[in-house]
Amino acid sequence: GADHLPPKGMIPVSTESSSRTEPHPEQGDRWGPDGLRQHRGHPALAAIQAAIALGAATLATIGIWFRGAAGTRVIEGLHGPAEVVTGGLYAGNSAAVVAEGVGWDVVTLALAAPLLLGLAVVGARTDGVTRRGSRIALAAAGLLFYVLYQYHQYAITYAFGPLLPAFIVLAASALICLLLTLGSLPPLRPTPRYPRRTLIAIMALVPLALTGMWAGRIFAALTDPAARAETLQHYTTLPVQVMDLVWLVPLGGLFAVLLARRHPIGYLGATILAVKGATMAFAIVAMVIGTAGATGELEIPGLVMFLAVGMACTYAAVRGILALEPVTTGASGKTPPRAGGIDHWGTPSSS
Repeated sequence: GADHLPPKGMIPVSTESSSRTEPHPEQGDRWGPDGLRQHRGHPALAAIQAAIALGAATLATIGIWFRGAAGTRVIEGLHGPAEVVTGGLYAGNSAAVVAEGVGWDVVTLALAAPLLLGLAVVGARTDGVTRRGSRIALAAAGLLFYVLYQYHQYAITYAFGPLLPAFIVLAASALICLLLTLGSLPPLRPTPRYPRRTLIAIMALVPLALTGMWAGRIFAALTDPAARAETLQHYTTLPVQVMDLVWLVPLGGLFAVLLARRHPIGYLGATILAVKGATMAFAIVAMVIGTAGATGELEIPGLVMFLAVGMACTYAAVRGILALEPVTTGASGKTPPRAGGIDHWGTPSSS
């Protein structure tokens, strides 16, 4: 595109025919002597990422410690009696849903927000076309997907309350920033160390497990009034199940197929989804523990399963990020002027 053309009047100089010494990508001018754009850090993008991390940390802090004093009472809901919170920021929600949210907020405050903030700070000073820069962007993209998912789910799950505008703004900001972060990526190509088979297994098995769990719960709620009352409580639908089945199941299945076919989008998408999957799985572990504190019942199978998923996704995400490298071409060794994290110049050769 025009953004990657040298300034008017500058004639690209071939490195093969020129004796000029090329500056280091982090020291050179905006345009190199061979006419390729010199990518730098993205301070504006990093500032947006940092603002999102601070926003998520702020909302998580409010959700954990400043949600207000609240009692509970039993009401007659659409599907039968339900225990709901009567005061504070989350009034009108079931006690179990509020407890789940507190667990999720703990992981956001202790893990996701600090990681995203740290990546933003380092990324602002890192050349985006280097290995380090691309790895920072990949990890940040996965964490932005996590923030988008969390606050989108909060916005459609929690009863109407004063935090709804903040949930909407943060989710929308995370979506825009995710797209900008993906657009900042240079073309990437996997090395032989890329954990392709591991990620194929994760991308296929986790959606299958989610489909089995949620389809069974939905079918039971549709056919059994008692199961409907227990599952929906006083809510009108199942937003958690809807989001998982609309977002995670199709994306996981798609990336598994694309990885099996060694398609570039499969490598990029599976790596980012693994980052999101790791943080989300640990959040679900915290949610299960939080719910147990409210109900007195600990779901051991779910706890063990999501802990294992979180560990597997962490392993695959780290290995995947380290094994995706910027594409270089020509004698100059510079990254070609294309962006978006997809190498269009050949089929990946790694296994």
